[in-house]
Amino acid sequence: MAGPNNFLVIIGAPKSGTTTLAALLDQHPAIVLGSEKEPRFFTDFVESPWTGPGSEGFLRTLVSEEAAYLSLFADKEKPDAAWAIDASTDYLWCDAAPDRIAAWARRFPTKVICILRDPVERAISEYQHTLRDGYEDRDLITALDLEAERMANHWPPLFYHLRRSSYSAPLARYRQLFRDDLLVLGFHELRDPVRVTQRVMQFLDLPDAAIEPGVHLNTSYVYRNETAARLMTSGNLRNLARRIVPKGVRSTVRKMLLPALTQPYAASPADLARLDRDLGDEIRTCRDNPEIPTGGWRSIERLDGARQVHEA
Repeated sequence: MAGPNNFLVIIGAPKSGTTTLAALLDQHPAIVLGSEKEPRFFTDFVESPWTGPGSEGFLRTLVSEEAAYLSLFADKEKPDAAWAIDASTDYLWCDAAPDRIAAWARRFPTKVICILRDPVERAISEYQHTLRDGYEDRDLITALDLEAERMANHWPPLFYHLRRSSYSAPLARYRQLFRDDLLVLGFHELRDPVRVTQRVMQFLDLPDAAIEPGVHLNTSYVYRNETAARLMTSGNLRNLARRIVPKGVRSTVRKMLLPALTQPYAASPADLARLDRDLGDEIRTCRDNPEIPTGGWRSIERLDGARQVHEA
């Protein structure tokens, strides 16, 4: 085949820094990120009748044919790259994905990375993402109440806040299949991008390379008010900006505007209590698994604090 013949699959979790990690690794001359970051090639998603907000864009990203999948990694600027990155975060929770990736690994050398985040913070970030993109008009607790119904109606996985915050069972399946070819990272490790990149280079048996550590992508946020939302999401204004602002500085201008127009979503005590309740068993299972990097998970601190109060 033309292009890389080794595959690095970043399986998730969503909203745990996979986009940032992929971009860091893509700076290495021996690694190429696919032209579609999340092709979801190893899922069974093409068999589902997707509906709901964002489904049209979601469907456009699905790649089901092998030839089309391999063509994603034909990078003219890196013709000698040895490793291809597929960073489809749905591979972690999709039941079909582990066996399909394992079957691929019998044909092509394949390694897997999983990067995990506090499940509660991950769910909040994902909900914030739905607000950012204008897909959600319900409060977080109502969105959680509706999750099972939305899944049954084949809404896109971006609305599966609880389902995609469950790591322990799928991670055990990947470990069973890939053994030493699975690397588990913690979201907190991205605070030191040079060190985390070095860990991955060791995992891939590649030499270190110079990277630009300032990469941080796909950040979630909410708009400060309706005026800010209109400014940032208006198609007419975006077209006007493309005509006025030179292409080379658009990203810089956007970064300058974002702090004034956006802010993090502030989860309420009721939001946290609901997520702690719904994800409590999963969080405890992760805490008791030495393979899962749970250092700094505030959800564990809250659960342990609640237990101490109850025992007192």
